[in-house]
Amino acid sequence: MRVRLAQLDRAFGYGPKGRGFESSNARSTGSRLESRLLLFCTTFLNSYFFFLRRMLMKPELVVRSALDIGEEMLISGAETVRVEDTVSRICRSYYDCRVDVTSYMNAIFVSMDISCCPHEEGCPEIITQTRRVLTTSNDFTVLEDLNTLSRYICANRPEYDDITRRIADIKAEKPNPSKLLLGYIMAAAFFAIMFGGTWLDAVCSGLISIYIFYLKRSVDRRLDNQLIRIFLLAFACGVGACILHISPIPVQMDMIMIGNVMLLIPGLALTNSLRDLMTGDIVSGTLRLVNSLLIAVFIACGFVLSMILFQV
Repeated sequence: MRVRLAQLDRAFGYGPKGRGFESSNARSTGSRLESRLLLFCTTFLNSYFFFLRRMLMKPELVVRSALDIGEEMLISGAETVRVEDTVSRICRSYYDCRVDVTSYMNAIFVSMDISCCPHEEGCPEIITQTRRVLTTSNDFTVLEDLNTLSRYICANRPEYDDITRRIADIKAEKPNPSKLLLGYIMAAAFFAIMFGGTWLDAVCSGLISIYIFYLKRSVDRRLDNQLIRIFLLAFACGVGACILHISPIPVQMDMIMIGNVMLLIPGLALTNSLRDLMTGDIVSGTLRLVNSLLIAVFIACGFVLSMILFQV
């Protein structure tokens, strides 16, 4: 009976201490539990990282999507701080890593370091892309839509095809030409009156703005150089004002010119340049400021050339 009890004690790991036959079954059971726990953790982590790789977009596509949005924001007249913040937030929404963004008025540089994040084997750990912006304008409707899209991307992390489709939809939305033309007429007439002109000066300034509106649409399609476009438009404004001045109509040439020059001056670009300078973006602010001053010089040259041509 004692032998059987001793065998049972050895089998289940019991027995009086000090008798020299303590069972190793408890130690083996603990090691098996540790190995199973380690296997479970390894499997779970591998599955989690695989899920992340399947869930997250490739880093190259993330940077490309962010650059697409940043480019359209620069084209629409966004300031440098807004572009850099938007591009950085989009990249960090997919990969919690270091993102360096530098933006000027005609270029964007993005560098993303994903070495600390789970990524596919063979994928470069540092992704750097640049984007050149050739033309700029002012379109607050597009800028608002791009801001909404960037917030949607940061919240939902959609696929690249979805982002590309949404950007294409935003670019396809063209402003109503009738509303733009009405804005040109009202702005030219209002500024002519505000600076001391008569109602007749306002009407003549509005008529010239119609011609400038259609001429601008034609020039924008044919010329890429912004300064040459501005010079031609200013010259056309001056020619219209000079023709009305030498006509029997009792109008003030300077009031008509003032009303139409307000359609060409880079007021928003000048404001953004000063804002960039005050926020510490010296290079970007200086470039915008110099560009605004050059546009002002070319506007003045266009008006002066028209006045010299008509000797008024």
